[in-house]
Amino acid sequence: MSGIDLTGELTSAYLEGFRDHFKSTEKIGYYIHDQVSKIDEPSYYSWTHWDGHETAIHKAFSEIDPHIDLDFHETNNTLEAQIHIYRASPYPGIPNNVYGFAAGSHEVALIPSKANKGLFQSVVWSDFPDDYATYFSNNPFLIDENGYDFGIAKWQDVHTIIHEIGHALGLSHPQSGGEDDPWGGHHNSEDTVMSYNSNISYDEYGIFAHAPSWSNEDISHLKLIWGDENGDDDYLANLEKDSDPITGISDPIIGASNSGTAITKPSKFKKKLADKITNFDPLKDTLSIDIESFGISGSATFAVGKNRKLVKKKLALRDVDFLYDERKGWLYFNENGADKGFGDGGILAILKGGPELTLDNLEFL
Repeated sequence: MSGIDLTGELTSAYLEGFRDHFKSTEKIGYYIHDQVSKIDEPSYYSWTHWDGHETAIHKAFSEIDPHIDLDFHETNNTLEAQIHIYRASPYPGIPNNVYGFAAGSHEVALIPSKANKGLFQSVVWSDFPDDYATYFSNNPFLIDENGYDFGIAKWQDVHTIIHEIGHALGLSHPQSGGEDDPWGGHHNSEDTVMSYNSNISYDEYGIFAHAPSWSNEDISHLKLIWGDENGDDDYLANLEKDSDPITGISDPIIGASNSGTAITKPSKFKKKLADKITNFDPLKDTLSIDIESFGISGSATFAVGKNRKLVKKKLALRDVDFLYDERKGWLYFNENGADKGFGDGGILAILKGGPELTLDNLEFL
């Protein structure tokens, strides 16, 4: 359906308060709050994001990045982020049966974000609204497709996330007579993610659903706000060039270094079970990996990517045993060689802060 207007009062206020600042920055960092903590008074708390939720967030930014003149990257530092994303705990939850909201820092600055004195947008969402029965009455699990693994995240989770990111980038609800009309009969979620009217696209068996994505209307309106991608200082494009110094993809490394803290194969490759390594200093510290516990005989191989997209989509297709996402500081075991994905492997360690990791920091035992 064409002719939907997504530029209401929210967009007008956004243009005045945020567009020039974000355009001058161009490289927009997004921060995913991934812990249980108090986020507002008197007793509002966050929950951790599941892996599938984080996948939805990365997907939303990576799929709009090539179209508009902003360049997105994830950061673990609220001081470096222009968009801060929180999953609200259901206790007490977001009031008034609200699934989520987005607000500028002049309106809302949650406790973990208050140290950032600049302009930023906060995205807050919940998968436990007051009307819980309605929320889950038609809320299927998602098809893992196009390299995205949504885990146990559901359709409504992903729709709420991308909807609120749309607001954080300046989109209003669909308009009718100059007013917000998110429930209007002239649109649904296939026409725009800014609609409240769900139109879920199922697989041929009617069981699993395709994840909500930016529509042509969404993209065209975001282009109106931000302009077409012009290629200047394009963050993702630079990362994806074939030149190794730009992509950050290193050739597989075989070897050993001085001894350090040993990492062994976990019982399950889950984020919660991964070794958490803090204050790692690449100038003096070393990681030892017990490769025998991973079923590796002889020498092991290692490669580094600048972000998770490069690790999962490029490095995982190489016959490399251990892969490191330098942006997030996540170390993976790639069990199935050059086949797609990690096979029976996955995340085994998290180096807080994403320090540089090279051959000099590794010892394969």
